[in-house]
Amino acid sequence: MHDPIEETPEYQKIEKELEKLIEQRLGDRYHQRPFGFCHIYWDVKKEILKEEFGIDWKSPDELNPNIIFD
Repeated sequence: MHDPIEETPEYQKIEKELEKLIEQRLGDRYHQRPFGFCHIYWDVKKEILKEEFGIDWKSPDELNPNIIFD
């Protein structure tokens, strides 16, 4: 499952900008992608969406508690 907010025009409008902000905040880790990176990425994404855009986003980890992500 993914958060249906990702399908909204509001989210899609800021998606490219969001990805750039995530990359900036993660720095080298963005390109190295160490084990467990998805959790780091999702945490940063959630923070930026809330702080910069006022969007309450749920990560795949939150929406799929019975699935183990790397």
